[in-house]
Amino acid sequence: MKKLLLILTCVTHQLHAQTELTLVKDINPGEPNSTPGLFAHVNDQLFFIANNGTNGIELWKTDATEANTIMIKDIGSGGNSYCESTFGCGSEFIVMNNIIYFRATDAAHGAELWRSDGTDAGTYMVKDINPGASDCSNSVFMSGQYFAQMNEVIYFAADGGGNNIELWRSDGTELGTYMVKDFASGASSVPQYITSIDNNIYFQCKNTAGESEVWKSDGTEAGSVLLKQMWMRAFEYNNMFVQFNDHIYFPGAATDPYDLELWRTDGTAAGTELFYELNPEEGDGSDPKQFHIVNDKLLFVANPASERQLFSSDGTVAGTTALEDENGNPFSPADYGFLRTDTKLYFQGDNGANDGLWITDGSSSGTKFLLQIESGSFDENAAAKITGNNIVFSSYDDDNGCTTLFQSNGSVDGTFQATTCDDISYPTALTAYNGTIIFNGTNDAMGAELFQFITEFEVAVNNIATPATFKIFPNPAIDFINLYFSNQDASSEIIIIKDITGKIAGQYSMSNKLEINNLSPGIYFIQAGDLATQFIKL
Repeated sequence: MKKLLLILTCVTHQLHAQTELTLVKDINPGEPNSTPGLFAHVNDQLFFIANNGTNGIELWKTDATEANTIMIKDIGSGGNSYCESTFGCGSEFIVMNNIIYFRATDAAHGAELWRSDGTDAGTYMVKDINPGASDCSNSVFMSGQYFAQMNEVIYFAADGGGNNIELWRSDGTELGTYMVKDFASGASSVPQYITSIDNNIYFQCKNTAGESEVWKSDGTEAGSVLLKQMWMRAFEYNNMFVQFNDHIYFPGAATDPYDLELWRTDGTAAGTELFYELNPEEGDGSDPKQFHIVNDKLLFVANPASERQLFSSDGTVAGTTALEDENGNPFSPADYGFLRTDTKLYFQGDNGANDGLWITDGSSSGTKFLLQIESGSFDENAAAKITGNNIVFSSYDDDNGCTTLFQSNGSVDGTFQATTCDDISYPTALTAYNGTIIFNGTNDAMGAELFQFITEFEVAVNNIATPATFKIFPNPAIDFINLYFSNQDASSEIIIIKDITGKIAGQYSMSNKLEINNLSPGIYFIQAGDLATQFIKL
């Protein structure tokens, strides 16, 4: 296994400590790409797709070790991929009860619903929904047909034969896989934006006349209710309906499909209504998108006039306002690429002077510019939350002319380029795994392969202690550490130890001596009041 160790220096009020970049496995040996992607957490492992150069694109799994990075099953048989038509099978999947469900095709069938528990024997087709070589999914109608789960059942759009794409459900068995309702008798309703909220499935589909409608369903034909005949239009596919307080918000248009505004529903036909028309110009909607709940506020992007703005809403029209930055300046967020963490939202934006990574807590005073970057996207494919508000993301290395890894803890000092293009380039499919990042990356020796990135984040305190004020000895240590304070700066009754991911590894009453037998070997940060320093456990 090839390993690269990077050492980053310490700056004022920040600990840029060790980062470790490791090739997990060269799946397609040498320069060819295996292009790992579509990562899913199943049974403390990551399932993903990759091409080893022999079996085509197939389903794999890893625990971040070379030995346990293996192909689960050769679904496509021989050199054929698990899906000969990417759009036929789609890029979506869902995990339910430690089983991954996805669309795949084998030698005898078209694109159908499959399941896998991570073993060869446990990877098989659930049902031949469109019998024979025909696909249950169709490249023309794939947009927005994501899986949703409700009460141990998954819901999805499928063609049961005769180009009849309707809403289906499956409990993972052949007998339990069937159509919910024929919403467009004699035609395809093509359900889209399927979302599970409060024991109902919300989605858009078309009626027999081809008119767009918004429905909800409890998974039964009798419990499928038309909310309103209206239009929706794809922006993110899987983020079109969002629950906030007592309503579900979505972009809709009553007549013109391009006049999208912010609508909401309480789950009834009478309670499905226009919430806020941000752009009153006829036929020119505000196109609301990127719905996120942050600190009890609904955040979304909209175009009320000529420029995009980021809005914050408390669920009232009066309480729905465009955010300014912490200095009272307007800014324009990107259309796409938002990453929500525990209490913050990362995004790319531009206020005319600063174009790059921004962060917000849902208030104008908490909307800050972090880092000037030429390009970057902070969606789930190009960025990942490790813990709390700590993220790793892919962005542009100005010195080398390619994208590489950056990291941020939500502060200006804690946002920086973590690797160079010489280390890793064009990282994508970033996925958090056990406090690290697993991703698809490239270096000079090989093509796009499976890598792991381990990093540290700033200890969230105001003052990093100098050796004169906060000493730990012995350091490194095996069984215990002694703490020495030269003054009373450590004005706390609690001592906190964090690991390299920022996760709390222990909390102790204030003492001059701590037993550390329970800690695994590694680098730790110890915080006492407003002071923090670092030690190594052997």
